[in-house]
Amino acid sequence: MQLASDRANPASPKLASKEDLESLWLLHMLLQETREVVHVPDGHSTFFVFESQTVGCNICDFDIAVPIGWPNAIMVRLGDVTLMGAVDDRGALDPLRSEPAFQASGQLKLHPIQVRALWAILVHRAHLLRIDRLPLRYGVAEQRLWIDRLPVINDPTDPSMERASADKILTNLIDSTDEVLAAHGGASGLLARKNGTPRFIPFQHGVMQLGAPAHGWP
Repeated sequence: MQLASDRANPASPKLASKEDLESLWLLHMLLQETREVVHVPDGHSTFFVFESQTVGCNICDFDIAVPIGWPNAIMVRLGDVTLMGAVDDRGALDPLRSEPAFQASGQLKLHPIQVRALWAILVHRAHLLRIDRLPLRYGVAEQRLWIDRLPVINDPTDPSMERASADKILTNLIDSTDEVLAAHGGASGLLARKNGTPRFIPFQHGVMQLGAPAHGWP
């Protein structure tokens, strides 16, 4: 589990820990019994596609964000299309589709700051997921390895719920103050008004539509 070029060096860092390997031993054993294909049902990953505003500027019209770690969230904004989602979230992020901010976003041509607000909400929700609460279920039949997902377990008393909020993530992304963001209803408020209707924000180059000039936002 070391890089090929470093195998001769016993002190080189390893790509995986002993604990990583131990967590894969069952899957390894089941794969030994598989002779045909691996079957993975629907719901392996969750992705969303939205319209976004463009201004004819390569820097302004392109963003990419990939936080390190499970559930492998990704955001790519290229011109008038924004793709967000997570690989191997096991369907845990799919309920976001029914939340007001995501429903409103489907009716908007997203302002760059709204892209970041939506991304902050998705990253926050992904941050609350715990892989040990979304276990895999394995089985071997007909020379196939079957992989299924157990239902999501949401525990509001879990200490992980005390982690950073979507609003705090967004303030870091746009270099604004908590007070200014709160005045606009937070990350969700930048996408949907209190009555649930979409919040349309026209683009003004170099100015963040939060009542104050932007400083250092991409």
